[in-house]
Amino acid sequence: MSLAFAKTDGVTVFLSDESDLQDIIDEHLNLEDANDIRVVKIKDFIEWMKAAGSQRKLCRIIWLVSGEVENLKQRKEQFDGEIWPLE
Repeated sequence: MSLAFAKTDGVTVFLSDESDLQDIIDEHLNLEDANDIRVVKIKDFIEWMKAAGSQRKLCRIIWLVSGEVENLKQRKEQFDGEIWPLE
């Protein structure tokens, strides 16, 4: 989903891996009202899902499809080693 579509359609939460995106949105799109867009990092979203009792398999799929295909191996290793290691 594009930021332009999110803003015009009233989407107020945007998942992203880009750490500086919130500053850019605040500067160019947000008007300090109820329709402002809040960026949630995908890693934080996965951690919230884990804390809420979601299945590891579902969270892993979300993590993997949210990144670039070229980085799939690295993302698998990051998820399995850092974000949600197998016990």
